[in-house]
Amino acid sequence: MPRYVLDYAGLRDFESADPSGVVEVMKTIMRCEGEETNGLLSIFASNVCDQVNKPIRFGNVDEFTQDLLKHKVLKEISQ
Repeated sequence: MPRYVLDYAGLRDFESADPSGVVEVMKTIMRCEGEETNGLLSIFASNVCDQVNKPIRFGNVDEFTQDLLKHKVLKEISQ
């Protein structure tokens, strides 16, 4: 299973079948476990945007994770 590193509020590494697993990690960081993902994406994107000073899309999980990868907030470290 691929491993990823999230560079947000410290470095966090995790395993996930695909990059969308970052959403569950973000829920843990922001203490939002169990809440509806779509409602949280705008909050997550806003917080990451403040860190990288680049726009982060939050229309869906795929767009969100694509932008995290694009801006190197999220990196795949192994497969």
